[in-house]
Amino acid sequence: KDHPDIAKTLQRLGDATAAQGELDTATGSYSQAVTIRRNHFDYELLADAVYNMGLIAKKNGDLKLAEKSFIEVTEITETTENLDDLRCKAELELGNL
Repeated sequence: KDHPDIAKTLQRLGDATAAQGELDTATGSYSQAVTIRRNHFDYELLADAVYNMGLIAKKNGDLKLAEKSFIEVTEITETTENLDDLRCKAELELGNL
């Protein structure tokens, strides 16, 4: 229940349901993936899931949650190698809120 492979599946489910416009379902999947990623210190994929949650929050008009998510992504990516693109995307989203 708390295995990285389950988080990967949940993240993919979030991607698929978000693409279909099922934002509440996607948020639930991403949220569960985030919890598992935090428990396993998987920062690269954690940042990706939090970023996606921020995009959904923005689409839903929850700008406070979107801002919180994008700020968290910038914090995670500051200490993690190879995530410059994701940090830039999060900073761009913050500038567009």
